[in-house]
Amino acid sequence: MNMRKLVLGLSFAAGISVAQVDPSGMENLSLADLMNIKLQTGSFLELDLSKSPLSMTLIKRDQISVSGSRNLSELLEVYVPGFQYTFNKWNGTQWGMRGISNDRNTKFIVLVNGHKINTESKDGFISETDLGLLGDIERVEVLRGPAGLVYGSGAIAGIVNIVTRKAEKNSTEVEVALSNQANMQVTGKQVDLRSFSKPAPGHELVATLGWRQSDGVGESVSRIYGHPSWPNDRMTTWEKDHGFPSNGSYGATPGNYRTSVDWTWDKLRVYARFTHQVNSNGAFFGKNLWPSFMGPTNESWMGNSPTQWRPTLSKLIDSINNTGLANATNAKDSNSVQTQVATLRNIYDRLPDLSCQTVDGRSVCPTDTFWSWSNGDWGNGRRQWIADAFTINADYELPIGDNSLKFNAAWDGATNRNQMQDKNEYEAFTSNEKGTSGIQGTFGERRYTLGAMYLMKNLPKTQLAVGIQERLDVFGKDLEGYNFVSGKPLHSAASEVTYSNTALFTEGFTDVTDKLGVAYGARWDGHTRTIDEGGTLNGKLALVVSPAAGHTIKLIAQTSTNNGTVDNYEHNSTQFDDKGKEHNGPELSNPTDTTSGVTNYVTLDELHKLKPERIYSFEAVTTHDLDVGGARIYLSPSVSYNIVQDLFAWAQPLMRVVNSGEYHHLDLDFEGRVDWKAFTFGFNHSIQKPINTDPDELNDTIYGPSHYRFIATGKDAGGKTTYAPVADSFNNKTVINPVKDQITRDGSSFYGMATHVSKFWLDVRPFSWMTLHGDARMFWGLEGRDSAYSKLRDSLGYNFMDVNNTPIVKLNAGIQLALPSDVKVSFNVYNILGEDNGDGNSALTINTLRWGQGMDDGLYAVDLRSYALKIEKAF
Repeated sequence: MNMRKLVLGLSFAAGISVAQVDPSGMENLSLADLMNIKLQTGSFLELDLSKSPLSMTLIKRDQISVSGSRNLSELLEVYVPGFQYTFNKWNGTQWGMRGISNDRNTKFIVLVNGHKINTESKDGFISETDLGLLGDIERVEVLRGPAGLVYGSGAIAGIVNIVTRKAEKNSTEVEVALSNQANMQVTGKQVDLRSFSKPAPGHELVATLGWRQSDGVGESVSRIYGHPSWPNDRMTTWEKDHGFPSNGSYGATPGNYRTSVDWTWDKLRVYARFTHQVNSNGAFFGKNLWPSFMGPTNESWMGNSPTQWRPTLSKLIDSINNTGLANATNAKDSNSVQTQVATLRNIYDRLPDLSCQTVDGRSVCPTDTFWSWSNGDWGNGRRQWIADAFTINADYELPIGDNSLKFNAAWDGATNRNQMQDKNEYEAFTSNEKGTSGIQGTFGERRYTLGAMYLMKNLPKTQLAVGIQERLDVFGKDLEGYNFVSGKPLHSAASEVTYSNTALFTEGFTDVTDKLGVAYGARWDGHTRTIDEGGTLNGKLALVVSPAAGHTIKLIAQTSTNNGTVDNYEHNSTQFDDKGKEHNGPELSNPTDTTSGVTNYVTLDELHKLKPERIYSFEAVTTHDLDVGGARIYLSPSVSYNIVQDLFAWAQPLMRVVNSGEYHHLDLDFEGRVDWKAFTFGFNHSIQKPINTDPDELNDTIYGPSHYRFIATGKDAGGKTTYAPVADSFNNKTVINPVKDQITRDGSSFYGMATHVSKFWLDVRPFSWMTLHGDARMFWGLEGRDSAYSKLRDSLGYNFMDVNNTPIVKLNAGIQLALPSDVKVSFNVYNILGEDNGDGNSALTINTLRWGQGMDDGLYAVDLRSYALKIEKAF
């Protein structure tokens, strides 16, 4: 794509002339220094960590480096209390924290240098969950909990701000990394170039260019346990104490990359960033034993039994050959029929490939009741998600005495694409999928932002900020100008609409006394889909008490809201036909066949009635910075009570997002850190539980036409009668309960999150040039799935390895050496406990599990033991 080439070229050109490494001050900051950092996250004011009315985890650069974290998701899970990530096989990596975990990452806001990079079109934050390439990060500031005052829509579960590195002097860094995930062979490669320059007083220039490729753990190495969801839900059971192989390689990507340019001139800063992330999701689908036949699509003639494919296809060929040619009225129609027959005959000739296959040492044939439904439907085992994101953000600060006027302007663009992964076993079909025909769906957005804020610091014992922001979101085409499904240029994947959002905000902090401060503020947002209801209003009120030096008590009450993305509020691909016409009611998939199924039609008025998500949060947090016998100790316990209303949740019977019922949850976090001589030890524990919630009382009833009769509307070009569905009755009810289906089934534990999570990390520096690192994460069983797993195991014999009450442990370790000539060498081992013994039946498999999120009762053994070697050279 031209934009990719342009951005990559600009980044490379900006970095050519620079020379030496950036010794960032953050790398060696003490705990006391960290407490005094002026945060960039969670406030418009200039406050340090001790005064900021929030729960915050800071991850600095040396922690990122020595942990060897492979991507942002893993980094947050190593260090942040309660944070955990799961998988949704339709949408990829999903984040959870503070009692919020859904099928899309729309509950977190991710910032780069304070600028929001979430998409507004579909999945929220998707562009860097698995990107890797963390070498440009100075620190990560993680605000745990809502933050609607500062960030508006989306700040429900937390804020993650990536603060990138600045230039301290002229420098260059080259980083090369090799990784292994299978058979002791190199399966992953990474190169990251970073340059830092101070060309003149008041000028700084930073440019980065990184690339990462991985083959993952290996084809079909990952295992799927339990009861899979569609399209494999007809699979009944595999062998007891056995999972079944996946169709892909977990962690595989043909190539992720990041490039950025950061230019500062006195009070002006311009930052541009482009990322390209590719996730291959085949590892979350069952293995396809006959891919050369099944291919990328689900043919209508397949029927229910593989043994009938050959005779059924033979009859179909004869029918098309006879009837089609007889009805052909011109040479064009005749050629079309002959082409169709030739294509089907080609498939028929390959049907003998439906031979028995060997799986885990035994023969499996097409008549097997389990494997006859292996993943052929639409080639889901080849799903590949592409997320391209480009941002250019400019900030300017105009000092006015002790005060300042700050301006911001930004342009963002994004691509959200689903396509078929190229795999050798699908070679017969790959040639037909080159170019746009292999894209299953693609669309995107452009966002334009202008803002201004006035910060007053000359008021007595008070800081006060007031501001305005205007954002325009243009939805439809991706960064390459496409908006279509299945290679059909006129069939839109999403409605092409424009939204606007106007925000007015104010925030203040007043030191009432030397020991008591008050934080306060309010924000109003007027969004296209909420303005008719008066917009949304969020506020914050907090008391910050400092009874003694190093000790702080914070009492915080705040609200946050979240608007829906465009695929929630508008029509998607199911509401358009191949000619670009938008349906105005239910229609048959095939107008001449009343058994072909009726489209899930919903009016725009119904979609526009969706209410914004809302959370009310009440939190008490204390921080304690102690000096005990030369050891610096930081402790911070917190407890929060949260009321969540109208959370967006997927309703499978309706095939769309709806507002869920209200639920309450209690979160208790404890975070600590000890710095003593050559040791740094961090630890935290989190408890996240629904409370005062009975999911059985939360049914939402949706009225609609669930039965249809069909009326004749005319004839098609071939003379066949066409039909249209007409609602037969409006008195049938579709009852849904998203809270019970996706959030909590028993009212006491979350379905998609572990109730208890403990984390530990330790850095030991026996010599000035050596650092030893270890980290462990313990998920104390999936209590929220106990009823579902026990019922299925008792009645059907499914194996869940007792994971509902058996801890899952992730254990990593590494060593980092700072060698002469500015060379740094790191070696890391991941998931030490998670080595499978080769037959899919290892007792240690539980240590590799990453449970699925949502309605799926499946579990994925995806992340086996792996290794990485990284070498960095500074010039």
